[in-house]
Amino acid sequence: MEQRQVLTNLMAGDYLEPALFNKENNALAAEVETLRQEKDSLIRSVNGDMQRQRNCRS
Repeated sequence: MEQRQVLTNLMAGDYLEPALFNKENNALAAEVETLRQEKDSLIRSVNGDMQRQRNCRS
């Protein structure tokens, strides 16, 4: 989120071309989505492992 704020500030100050802003903003959005998917995958993995441990104890 900090990187997106820097991009916005640079754009607002006319230090960044709109095309470059859009390119970098899209790249950040793609990275956010990739990280969100990785996080969700890890959470599902951990939850699945915990469920298997509970089932083994029963």
